[in-house]
Amino acid sequence: MSAQSQLGIATDIAVPPGMDQSLAQNGINMRVLNAARLPTHNSTMNPLFAKHKVQVLDRTLRRDKSPKGFVDVRAINILDELNRREEFVTTSSCSGRVFFMAYGEAGQEQELVVPDIKSKTGRWRRVSHDGISDPDNYFNLDTEPLCEARGNLWLKVQPFSVDVACASMVDAHRLVAVARQVYQRGASIIVPEREWRTVVSVEGPERLEMPFTLCGQQVYSGSLHALASLVNAKLAKNWARMDRLLEAMRRSL
Repeated sequence: MSAQSQLGIATDIAVPPGMDQSLAQNGINMRVLNAARLPTHNSTMNPLFAKHKVQVLDRTLRRDKSPKGFVDVRAINILDELNRREEFVTTSSCSGRVFFMAYGEAGQEQELVVPDIKSKTGRWRRVSHDGISDPDNYFNLDTEPLCEARGNLWLKVQPFSVDVACASMVDAHRLVAVARQVYQRGASIIVPEREWRTVVSVEGPERLEMPFTLCGQQVYSGSLHALASLVNAKLAKNWARMDRLLEAMRRSL
């Protein structure tokens, strides 16, 4: 049974020319939702998981409250491959990104702040899921939104990640075994909170974390174009690994 019929969503999600961006973005999530599959009435699967899958798809796709508001396009095929199987539902995902993170409160711009979850300020700044195409503009500290929080700015690259709720421990072990064909150390089982649900986390290794400004002063003095090339190379490697994961799931899952 399709998830969209359970949630009362039309299957026709074509985005007409001229549709505004918000509706087009919503169409991306509906595209993923339409591809999802739920356990049928004849299924031997725990009905609690079937209900959980409906709720997760509704919360993460139909009522997406994330800052971006829709799933990453590069992750769609992986999400489809998982959600089309009744025993899996994706709960969160990211295809990889580069961004700046500001640390420290107002008035601390001239103080050195050690990065941690408690010292970050505001949302991620200048987020890109497509790499850096214009290094001079991307790293320009005098433009919004970097000029608002240039005291302690760190440049970060985060890899692909996906969390998947599985209907049983057996299903979770099967997914981990397949994911470890590509992510040898990046696929693991999270201790289940309920006997009918086990969560698997898959995360890539391609990361970068470096200070760009400290105490209001830019500390990176190298080539901006070389730095952008490094960021883009890491993201390209990350996306290639995602392609291998998709192949592995189609072949072995």
